[in-house]
Amino acid sequence: MSYPLRTPAEAPQQSELWFRALAEATSTAIVVFNAQGVLWSNPATAELTGYSADELRAMPLWEIAHSEVKSLLRKRMAARLRGEDVPGRYETRIVTRDGRERWIDLTAAVIEPGEAAVCMATAVDITERKLALSEERLRLIVEGTSTTTGADFLRSLVRHLAGALGTRFAFISEVIDEPASRVRLIAFWAGEGYGEPFEYGIAGTPCENVVGRQFCYYPSDVWRLFPDDAWLQREKIESYFAVPLFDSEDRPLGHMAVMHVEPLPQDLPAMSILKIFAARAGAEIERKIAEAALAQEKERAQVTLASIGDGVIRTDAEGVVDYLNPVAERLTGWTAAEACGRPVTQVFRVVDESTGRPLLDPVERCLREGEVVELSGYSLLARRDGREFSIRDSVAPIRDRDGRVTGTVLVFKDVTQLRGMEREMVYLARHDPLTGLINRREFEKRLQQVLTTAREERRVHALLYLDLDEFKVVNDTCGHLAGDEMLKQVTTLLRSRLRKTDTLARLGGDEFGILLEDIDPEDARKVGNHLRDAVKGFRFAWEERIFEIGVSLGFVLITPESADMAHILSAADAACYVAKENGRNRMHEYQPDDTALVERYGEMQWVHRIHKAFAEHRFCLYHQPIQPLRPTVEGEPSLREIFIRMVDEDGRIVSPGAFIPAAERYHLIASIDRWVVHAAFVSLACRALSHGDESCFAINLSGQSLGDEAFLDYVLEEIEATGVSPRRVCFEITETAAVGNLAQAVRFIGNLKELGCRFVLDDFGSGLSSFAYLKNLQVDFLKIDGAFVRDMIGSPVQRALVESIHQVGQVLGIRTIAESVEDRATLEVLREIGVDYAQGFVIAIPEPLS
Repeated sequence: MSYPLRTPAEAPQQSELWFRALAEATSTAIVVFNAQGVLWSNPATAELTGYSADELRAMPLWEIAHSEVKSLLRKRMAARLRGEDVPGRYETRIVTRDGRERWIDLTAAVIEPGEAAVCMATAVDITERKLALSEERLRLIVEGTSTTTGADFLRSLVRHLAGALGTRFAFISEVIDEPASRVRLIAFWAGEGYGEPFEYGIAGTPCENVVGRQFCYYPSDVWRLFPDDAWLQREKIESYFAVPLFDSEDRPLGHMAVMHVEPLPQDLPAMSILKIFAARAGAEIERKIAEAALAQEKERAQVTLASIGDGVIRTDAEGVVDYLNPVAERLTGWTAAEACGRPVTQVFRVVDESTGRPLLDPVERCLREGEVVELSGYSLLARRDGREFSIRDSVAPIRDRDGRVTGTVLVFKDVTQLRGMEREMVYLARHDPLTGLINRREFEKRLQQVLTTAREERRVHALLYLDLDEFKVVNDTCGHLAGDEMLKQVTTLLRSRLRKTDTLARLGGDEFGILLEDIDPEDARKVGNHLRDAVKGFRFAWEERIFEIGVSLGFVLITPESADMAHILSAADAACYVAKENGRNRMHEYQPDDTALVERYGEMQWVHRIHKAFAEHRFCLYHQPIQPLRPTVEGEPSLREIFIRMVDEDGRIVSPGAFIPAAERYHLIASIDRWVVHAAFVSLACRALSHGDESCFAINLSGQSLGDEAFLDYVLEEIEATGVSPRRVCFEITETAAVGNLAQAVRFIGNLKELGCRFVLDDFGSGLSSFAYLKNLQVDFLKIDGAFVRDMIGSPVQRALVESIHQVGQVLGIRTIAESVEDRATLEVLREIGVDYAQGFVIAIPEPLS
């Protein structure tokens, strides 16, 4: 299976799609807003508030808040947009479009800071939880303070108060019979807004009066308790004691008050009784509140663990399981009921991914060391039914308040799919996807290992470099599908002729490499010949066509004396090329003193040097004047031939004869031609601007460039880009190149001559049909082959050839140039014959074109 990989350009678009899909599907309300109002909201927001997205955008966000918190919410949002430090999460109330009051858990964060800050807020409806929590708190107060006789009355009061949750407190009243007195216990529950006066309750008694941990005593006074309730009446309070209530984090919850409504007898220690009773009741209420909060936190933790995507196993201090979340149940195959009470090693069984051996228990190590244990790499989790999952896991200790380890939490993530993707990527990085063979990179690694064993252990191996013959014919006639199928069949054929210890790789296109390890040289030669015969006898059929192919092999022995890997590969490639040059379908063995291989190897080395020279800008231009031997037309520009030179790593000048043959053989000459054209045009333009030089440059072109239809467009683009005058440009093309690409040469010459460019037919006379093709080419100059000019003095035949070429040029109106003129005698003979121009060392040697 393959997995699509996102490019860096595609990644942001994908993330935006994921966020939009999540925002549209989630039940959590999401709102994006700035100082002007709501910018965007998701469907869950409309469901929570009753307002559509358009309605929300038309109003400030705080308008939906309850009237009591609207001002506070507006201030918090403005402060958040200004970047001030305000609570990022809190509970508050809103009023929906149909007038219902809802409690929400609100979280806000800045997503685009700055002057035009943008915030995102999420809201979760917690109304039902608030109702349940308030009723639970009231129930706890009732259970902690009521007596049997007043239980029914208190329950009805709880139901009555539960329907009025808009207030910030609850109220319970109970008459306690004491000897010679009546004591009323009143509990006020202040939620958010503690510290503000109650709307109801004891008139004129603000909450802040009872903040603190000391009992408060108020002198007798007349108070009015809930005048709207018929069952209460005006009573005179003789004494009033209050105790504040705090949660486990020392936050005030409210207070409980004990009031005595009749005068106390002088002989009753009422003050002591009331204080003891109030303290006991307050402690009981606080204990039950803490228990309820603890139960709620435990429930939240359980819900959280059940919702996350990782497996979670909790153990005690002995490594015995006491909890599994649903993901852990699925991955281990154990239910929580079955797993609890069992050793963790029985439920969580992990083995090494490569060996399959059981791994050490990470829980035992965590308990022993008391530190977080993060296992490196991947493990295999063996499920109860035998299935296996690739996982990443870690274990953390659980400590009590005294720092003692009381258990562990084991968290593990299923990475089976991710691991599969990694394996596939590793496989593709090492293998050819078409044939399944290892690729060049992996082959070179194994070749390096074989070289190491040859040197260190004195072993002998062999390398075969194979290149299929006639593969291009199949591709061109039947298409790439046929070529791919043929490569697969050839791969199967080659594999069947090799040992299991041999390495077969696809190095590119139709090229294969074979490593024969620990083999006698003669046996290696036999293997190569058997492979050649097998491929020769192979017939490939495709759509009623049958193809015969062959293979050329380069053979290199790998011994303790062998050079490095790059040298061996180059030698094998060179030997394969020689086999192909010598008639194909044969094997050529590399020998250090083989002349053909030395020449081929040298050319291959030049390929690397040419690429490096391009990268390091080590090419330059030289020029040599072409001197007229007869008077020229007034205004005729002087001629100079342009030559390319390479500067080697040591700063020495390398002549074209050293690297041009390699460039032509390995199809680099077209790149060189383009570089020369660009550099020469730039130089022409600069010389004209700075020195007023109007000379004409003769630029050599190869047959490969002449046959490239895109090269003409390149020349035209360079003329326009540099602004050089076409009349100052002359192109030299060889006779063989022109004849080999006659139609393209005629088109190339015709298009550029219309602009004013001129042409020289170089090395004229070396071809067999020079005169027959000359009339088809609109050239301006004939350059007589230097082989005729150099030997002209001592050879009447050579002089006659030079004279005949000059005469043909005169008849056709084409001027002649004699090259390779190296002495004065030859120069004078050329004047006698009437040749128009001469070029050579006797006139001037090539110089840098600066």
